[in-house]
Amino acid sequence: METSLISVNTSFKTALATTLLALAISACSTNPIVTQLPSTGSANSAPLVGQDIAQANTFLATGKKREAADAYFRASNNYRSPERERLILQAAELSSVFNDNALTQQYLAPLNYSQLNNEHKSRFRLAQAQLALNDRNYRETLRILPQRVNDLPEELGNKILKTRLSAAQSSGDKLSLVQELVLQESNLKQDYEKSLNHDRIWNHAQQIPAFQLEEAKNKISHPIVKNWLSLAQLSRISKNGPASKKQSLRGDLGTWIQNNTNHPGMTKALGLLNTGPTTTVTPYSEDTKKPLVIKSTVQRPVATKPVVKKPVPNKPVVVRPAVKAPAVKTNTTQTPAVKKTIKADPKVKSLYESIKKQINKG
Repeated sequence: METSLISVNTSFKTALATTLLALAISACSTNPIVTQLPSTGSANSAPLVGQDIAQANTFLATGKKREAADAYFRASNNYRSPERERLILQAAELSSVFNDNALTQQYLAPLNYSQLNNEHKSRFRLAQAQLALNDRNYRETLRILPQRVNDLPEELGNKILKTRLSAAQSSGDKLSLVQELVLQESNLKQDYEKSLNHDRIWNHAQQIPAFQLEEAKNKISHPIVKNWLSLAQLSRISKNGPASKKQSLRGDLGTWIQNNTNHPGMTKALGLLNTGPTTTVTPYSEDTKKPLVIKSTVQRPVATKPVVKKPVPNKPVVVRPAVKAPAVKTNTTQTPAVKKTIKADPKVKSLYESIKKQINKG
């Protein structure tokens, strides 16, 4: 396929039309497409530069990110500042997306950060932050990226905000997420978007652990974030706080409402004030002083089916002849009795005889 060459002296309208065409080709890609920028180079070098950028755009539109990054970087040699830096940063951003740390640093090496303009500094930081996000270093990602994007091109600002929000969500730190949602609210245009954002902030603020909530409230100086955290503390007291603090809850809510009339959490505070504290009822425990009440249970009769006896047919009685048991032979011979003779002691016998004689004499 023949690639059309774009002249360096192309007008702004022609360059814009070329950019829109490239964006339409890569509508499914989230990566940037570099526009054809005017250059102060000589007219003789124009066809070569235009061809390199068109080739890089084609690579990117077809999903060949590594080839596109290399083409953008090579094309930067045909441009002067600030277009040269823009193409280098384009290559670095692409290599950071497919997570090649060494290649990204190689692309960024020719740049002097202090000499970059504000937009290019933000792109430089975006490439570095993407590498930190790839390594799941979420705090470092949030530290590197700028918080304010109002003075940046809309496309670049949206990328930075999305990367920051992705890092805050992935970190699992509810406090970081609340802070990020508050910071990004100024970029929301529609009222319904702001209302949804308030619901998200309130939901995550109530999930911050109690110890972190108290510590953060004393350290954070941002007034909106600080008062979101104070309101979350009052909500926690309303649900699970001790009775002593619940007694002063309505007064504390009234003070919060009076001091934060324009705070985005006003509707949440009014909701807490109208609801009032929640009383936790503990289940009944064993008490030996109270008799145990036993509920009587009514037994329902069980339906039984009548038993129907089936008639048994008469069977003929079979009479069997009696069988005589065999005679048992008994031994009728009697054993003669054995008489036992006891021999008397001679002394006893003589004594007996003498007594007998005396009796006979009379």
